[in-house]
Amino acid sequence: MKEEVALTAFDPAAHLALVNRWFPKPHVYRWWRELSLEEKLLDFTPAGGHALIMRGKTPAGYLRWDILTERDRALAGLGADDPPVMDIDIFIGEEAFIGRGIGPRSLELLCANLAREHPGALPGLCTSTSNLAAIRAFGKAGFREWRRFEDPAYGPCMLMTRGG
Repeated sequence: MKEEVALTAFDPAAHLALVNRWFPKPHVYRWWRELSLEEKLLDFTPAGGHALIMRGKTPAGYLRWDILTERDRALAGLGADDPPVMDIDIFIGEEAFIGRGIGPRSLELLCANLAREHPGALPGLCTSTSNLAAIRAFGKAGFREWRRFEDPAYGPCMLMTRGG
């Protein structure tokens, strides 16, 4: 049976303390160490957004999305002829919800929303090639490897896209 999963609008006043409590947890910090959430929140274009992942009535994780920056497009080897990529970041903050399909289900929900709001933009996730749990979860949500590249902070990485 699939977990009951929903996305709810992220309200910094109500949710920032919760998400900041998740940041130092080893399973989150390992992949999100380069920026604080406050820095990430200041980094949006009008196309971007963020949501809290809910499992029933319980907060389970966090999603953010924005058009892939020119710097990151170049890093991933994307050129002018490649489509725009909606870069998605995700983590499950509560350890009890890891490995229960909540991440893939939340990505499916987000991708359905992005298809309506940003037609023509490919949903994409950049991840370290050593983050095997994330790669499996992204695959369950229909993402496939598109490009490999070297990231200065994380080393060998891949860009996974859905629908491209």
